[in-house]
Order: sequence, then C-alpha cells, then structure tokens
Amino acid sequence: MVDIHCHLLPGIDDGAKSLYEAVELCRMAEINHITDIILTPHFQEFTDPGVFFALRDEKYEELKEAIEAEGILCRLYSGAEVAATEEMFGFSEWSRLTLAGSRYLLLELPFMHFSPDEMEQYVECIKEQGLIPIIAHAERYSSFHRSPSMMNELLGMDALLQVNLASLTGAFGGNAMHMAYDLIRSEVVSFLSTDAHSLSRRNNNVLAALPTLEQEIPRYYLEQMLIDHPQMILENQVLKL
Repeated sequence: MVDIHCHLLPGIDDGAKSLYEAVELCRMAEINHITDIILTPHFQEFTDPGVFFALRDEKYEELKEAIEAEGILCRLYSGAEVAATEEMFGFSEWSRLTLAGSRYLLLELPFMHFSPDEMEQYVECIKEQGLIPIIAHAERYSSFHRSPSMMNELLGMDALLQVNLASLTGAFGGNAMHMAYDLIRSEVVSFLSTDAHSLSRRNNNVLAALPTLEQEIPRYYLEQMLIDHPQMILENQVLKL
C-alpha cells in the first residue's frame, strides 16, 4: 500500500506528538504492508510559509534518520494537507506543498460549510497552478452531506477524491460511512488512505479493517485505491477516472 495522507511528522500539527510515536507509527505501517508514506502535515500559513517549510523539512529528516536506524523499510516522502481558505489566492509556493514533488496537491475543504461557488474557486485556484487537486477525506464534509449534488459538481471539475479507511468502519460516524461507501460503489474514489494521527486515536492498522472491506469492495478496486493510483502519484503520472 501507498499511504498518501497521514500525520506522522512529530510536533508539527495535531498528529504524532513525539519522535517515538512517529517511529512506532512507521513500524505499524510496515507491519500493515504500507511500503510508501507521503507525510502530509496541515498547512494554512499562506502569508508566512517559511516557518512551516523549515519545521516540516527538519522533522522529515529527523524521522527518516530514525526509521533507518530502527531498520524500518517504509519509504518516506514529503507533502502537505492544504487548507482551503481565502488566503490561498495569490500564494506562489505551491510546488513545495505537492505530494512527493508531483503535480498532485491534497486539499482540505472547510468542515463547517462552503458554498458551490467557494468550492469552485478553491479547486480552480489549484488547477490554475497546473496542479491536480485531490480532495482530502471527501466523505466527511457537512456541505456534501447536506447537498450531495455538490459532489457531482466537484467531480465535473476533474478533482480527485480521497477517502479515509477509518470512515469505512464507522470511525467518523454514520454519515461519513454511508457517503464513503456510496462514493466507492459509484467508483469515483481514487485513493484510500489512513489519515493516521496517533497510535491510540487514529492509527494505520490497515489489516484489521481489510476483512470487512473485502466483503464490501471488489478486490480490483481496492487495489486501485490502495496501490495502483497512489503509485501514479509517486511516478507523477496523470490519473483520470
């Protein structure tokens, strides 16, 4: 598996709190057959991004050295989960936020509310940079729950969708679980990811969920979302559903 969305870098956002926890999450990833991990700390510092970039790069090197010392074989890549806000318009350093240096960017929409016009502006902002937007945990937004037709508009803009594995087991509530399965049954989801934050609260124990998922989702489609499509990000290939 290639995990394109997780918060394993220690002490940079609401993810891993220490280097020890980050290393143990990487160990858990290896046990769960996750071979490649794109580290995606939250980013919203559009007006002053220098501190974020410096801290992210420092923590990345620290974690990479630590897992090598432990003999953990997961390959790490740098990225970000970018918050969609009005401050993003006019930002210029997009290439430093992409997933593994590719043309793909992980975009987090506002959780509370956004209008169709706002959604279009956020997505178009990314596309105008020559980048491909991936909507993080698309199943969790209340705006989509209230107005499912907005999801069709989003797909019409050629945005790609990422869904959290934990949503499929009910960890984020019934609405998120039902929307996640509806999207997967429609085969419009490109990526399944862990969105792991900690060892206890939200981890990357993928194998525990697989028996349930294999009963609900065709094997070929699971492999596309977990392996084939994420691999295309690492290779910077264009993915179109």
